[in-house]
Amino acid sequence: MLRLGLVSFGGNNALLMSRMVVEEQGWLSHAEMDDAVAVATLGPGGNSSNLSYEVGRRLGGVCSGLTAYASMTIPGIVLGLTVGETILSLSSQPMVAGAINGAEAAAVAMMIAIGVRLGRRSLNQRLDWILALVVFVVIGPLDGAIMLAVPPAVAMGYLVRSRGWMP
Repeated sequence: MLRLGLVSFGGNNALLMSRMVVEEQGWLSHAEMDDAVAVATLGPGGNSSNLSYEVGRRLGGVCSGLTAYASMTIPGIVLGLTVGETILSLSSQPMVAGAINGAEAAAVAMMIAIGVRLGRRSLNQRLDWILALVVFVVIGPLDGAIMLAVPPAVAMGYLVRSRGWMP
């Protein structure tokens, strides 16, 4: 996690972390990592930090989760403050402003890539797609709050599956 914390501060690291945890190290399966991503996304705070905690917790309990969390967040805080101060001092220059715009576009692209990857493996039933679309519309174009949209979707999915209305 420290390696990820050093090389990918300021962004969502789920794809890099998934590659490291599943493909390189073999610590979790793809399904376990997808579950960890889902849990991390629902929690408050940054997805990458939450995911590092969740992976660490799954591998070695709460202490390992906290160690993984610190390894992911502390380097990012230090580097983020340093880079942020530098960028702010140079932000009036056109090249720096252009670089900031490029970084924004890259961040959006990473979020879309993560969503597509998780959706392909996790949305297996019609209800899954419907709930994902409803939550997307509520928190996206309608500019709603995630905490207002996700709990009803989780409750609906649970009720439908626990009642046997869908496999």
